[in-house]
Amino acid sequence: MRKKHKILAVLTAVATILVQLHLSSFAAGAESGAKLIFGDTTEPTAFYHNVNNSLRTVKGGAVFYYGYNRTDAKTNYGEGVFADGWEYTCRGSGSMSYEYSWNSLQAHFPVFSEMSADDAVYLSFWYRSHSEFADPNDAAVTLSGEETMPYLRCNNKNYAMYDLSCGKASGSDGCVTFKPDDKWRKVEYYIPAKSITGSQNIQFWICMMQMNKACKIDFAGFTYALLDMPSGAQTSNDAYYTLLSQRLNRGSLARLTVGGVDQSIKDGTTEYTVPADSTAVTVTAEGASGAKEPQVTKIDSFTYEITAYGQGIDDRVTEPMNYIERTDENGEYSADGTDKTLAVTNDDRVTTYTIHLEIKPVKAALLIDGQPTDSAEGCSDGSEIKLALSFSDFTGSAHEYISVLMLMKDSRLLRTVPYYTAVEANSAATLDKTYTLEIGDYSGVTAKVMVFDKATFCEVLQ
Repeated sequence: MRKKHKILAVLTAVATILVQLHLSSFAAGAESGAKLIFGDTTEPTAFYHNVNNSLRTVKGGAVFYYGYNRTDAKTNYGEGVFADGWEYTCRGSGSMSYEYSWNSLQAHFPVFSEMSADDAVYLSFWYRSHSEFADPNDAAVTLSGEETMPYLRCNNKNYAMYDLSCGKASGSDGCVTFKPDDKWRKVEYYIPAKSITGSQNIQFWICMMQMNKACKIDFAGFTYALLDMPSGAQTSNDAYYTLLSQRLNRGSLARLTVGGVDQSIKDGTTEYTVPADSTAVTVTAEGASGAKEPQVTKIDSFTYEITAYGQGIDDRVTEPMNYIERTDENGEYSADGTDKTLAVTNDDRVTTYTIHLEIKPVKAALLIDGQPTDSAEGCSDGSEIKLALSFSDFTGSAHEYISVLMLMKDSRLLRTVPYYTAVEANSAATLDKTYTLEIGDYSGVTAKVMVFDKATFCEVLQ
């Protein structure tokens, strides 16, 4: 009997401490960060070549613009990375232009309804520059392709787009050039939305200024998106190139459900403990806008791993792509951080999330005089407190539990009533008990039940 009383004393002390601490289970909080929202289409609503009349040449009565016949008609490429796209040709017989509108290819897209001045607009496309091509004025003559620098503008020649690989205005030293190596290559740009808010559409200008460089370039695979900045966020150039890089290159989830219940997802947090009724729950995940669908893998009865992909992942990219980020020591954007350059592959654009199911082995219900309440106010001699507890084992091990009914007033423990339950491995058990109150004053008295694993003294209802 002494052992029994000793155990009860320990449980009473532990119960008192837990009540005072008001322990609660972990819940992931939500964090509102920048979101990258891709447009509904990858096909420009219009694509044409705008060339100043002074740059045209005439052959056989037809007007040519350095080999491009100023229509939005696509060119068929046959089998390969892209089946078709738009073609630009320059004989290289001109000179350097300093007027952006004189020789520009324009791809038009619908505006984003949610776009604000604090946001940024992202553009990516693929190009292929030919090492050799036929002279459009004389097919018998073969021209050698030359490396050329694109200058990108948006909606107006005054609004420069920025090269995401370096964070500089396109056309600056260190920006991407079009290399005549016959390979399809992906390039990425962005522009602060304040430059183009109020526009009816988004006009991306690819200005070919170096008309002294011979080139034949194919364009295809256009994609555009909105970097939707949260309220109060910093809106500097370094913020844009950092956040765009992170959204494109970090795998992330837009939605996580466990047992049909949406879970809060905190930016930068990849491990979650989620309450569940059993191991039979279904875990689902949705990726961010434009990203590959996440893969959900069940590791064991209590653990799931989710492979999430960055929004910039593209199976057509076979070589590292360059980015720049200004971050603090934790890898998060900071205006006072340090710029670092990244060479990113598709393998880098993957994040693994771990989901732990927190399955409570015990569920408890408490009734006072038939009502689901913890208040004993108004009770008297003969009032009944009913406990209904259900126990389940999901671990494959037998367990012993001690359930403690506690009567309390003003955080002061008045009475404890223990009950014992044994649960076999992979089985269930129930405990239904009624406690009859004695003569006393129950004003301000509340009832509480706590359940302890006898082997560990851990409280399992918290």
